[in-house]
Amino acid sequence: MGEKQGFLTVILLFAITVVPTLLTSFITHVEGSKVMNISTEFQQIVSAEGGLKGRAATAQGEMASRGLNISVVNENGGSASNPRVGDTLRMTYHYDGLKTDFETENKVTILRR
Repeated sequence: MGEKQGFLTVILLFAITVVPTLLTSFITHVEGSKVMNISTEFQQIVSAEGGLKGRAATAQGEMASRGLNISVVNENGGSASNPRVGDTLRMTYHYDGLKTDFETENKVTILRR
């Protein structure tokens, strides 16, 4: 009987400590992966559109409704509206996740109008 009670105690301790830790780690990994994928795709959209217009503006609004705030500024920290060819835009992404907050940043140089 003692072996059975010891085994159940070990299983209970495992379920109380290890399973929540693994679940938290998994959720954090999935959220971080989503933010990184979206940041790369948004950078490509802004580069293809030649700035924050068309599909890029639509994507920015859609991501804001899902909790991912994207701010786009030029290299001097000013407005990113109507960038010229050769301008560098800095995009900052902020996401309030379930377990942690994510913030990342990337840059793109405008190569077309």
